[in-house]
Amino acid sequence: MLFVVAAVVVLSAAEPFGRSLVDTRAALGLDEFLLVQWLAPVASEAPEVIVAITFALRGRADDGLGALLAHRCRELPALVRAAWSTRRARPGGPRASTATRTTGW
Repeated sequence: MLFVVAAVVVLSAAEPFGRSLVDTRAALGLDEFLLVQWLAPVASEAPEVIVAITFALRGRADDGLGALLAHRCRELPALVRAAWSTRRARPGGPRASTATRTTGW
């Protein structure tokens, strides 16, 4: 049940988060590359960094480092899956036929 609640929260927050990043880019006149490469990662990593800093300021640096490490361990498999599925889905990927690679369709 807790997993379902967490999934609902994440899915309901994803659209407003993405929209706010695009609106921020437009308001600041930033390049889209800058948004994708710098602003989005910083915005998505901020909660973990804030938790780690809070732990460190309270004299619990080990807990802060543990929080950051746990986040990385949870994030890495998702990144690998996303990169793998993106590579498979694009034209010319590993399972594309010869005709697909030639035409780009």
